[in-house]
Amino acid sequence: MMAKQPKLLYPMLNDIEEKLKIHVKSNDTNKNLDQYCYLIFMKGVIKRHLNEKKEAIKLFDEVISCKKRIKDEVHLLPQSYFELGMIYREMKRTSEAKRMLKKARDDYSNYLSECMINFRVVSALDLIKKEKTSLLN
Repeated sequence: MMAKQPKLLYPMLNDIEEKLKIHVKSNDTNKNLDQYCYLIFMKGVIKRHLNEKKEAIKLFDEVISCKKRIKDEVHLLPQSYFELGMIYREMKRTSEAKRMLKKARDDYSNYLSECMINFRVVSALDLIKKEKTSLLN
């Protein structure tokens, strides 16, 4: 719903950027890495919905680069891969999209939102398959 209305996304983006500034100023990034990665992830989601795909990709890649140091918010990793897969799908980079989506589905387990992510991944892969089929017809 909100993704279709950018004017609703900008206040959220501003809040996230303010919180990120506080993290950076306090040199708290490593101490509360999970919280920092959560903010980066949310910023990436908003950037994706604002159609700022290159910026969103950088943000999701930043979350993924912290994978060995994230302690509690492990769901951010498969969700970041899912978001990357969706961006690549939107960019018509199908092989990269499939690779990211399969990574989200296959490389992570035992996190709270696993069922939701798996459902979204299966739906996205099915959509890619249908898009490919419709191009061939």
